[in-house]
Amino acid sequence: MILMINTLLAFLNQILYLKFMGNNLKNNEIINGRKQQLYQQVKLLSALIFTFAIIQLQNFPQSQILIISSNSLIVSIYIFMVQPFKIVLRNYQLIIQEIALCLASLTFVAYIYFPQSVDPIVLGWFHIMTFITMLLGNLVIDLFSFVMNIKRIYFK
Repeated sequence: MILMINTLLAFLNQILYLKFMGNNLKNNEIINGRKQQLYQQVKLLSALIFTFAIIQLQNFPQSQILIISSNSLIVSIYIFMVQPFKIVLRNYQLIIQEIALCLASLTFVAYIYFPQSVDPIVLGWFHIMTFITMLLGNLVIDLFSFVMNIKRIYFK
């Protein structure tokens, strides 16, 4: 019962986030309104699936890994095919994030199926480095976009 309430609260949180914060996407980043709506729906569905996997399947780690990895892979394919943002770097940034999440979650298989042969400390550091690399990559892309926007504004 508590897990169901937590799932519903997390889902409500995602809806409220997209309602109030999702509209902060800059108009020059989105190609058109329809792609923006589709992207936000895919983002909401992806967050719902992720939340469901984490909360409802906490006693089934194999299912969590499969669902989270599949979800990330499908979202990255969607972004690659639809290209919802005008800024190409933004599309690639999201694709790399989703693929990194997919790979990081797949490495948890080693914890489950090969606990004796895998050093958990090394694998833990791999996860930390994966997410740090993802965050640094996002920072570099965002800084590059910021510098390009400043350059475009001042050198018109």
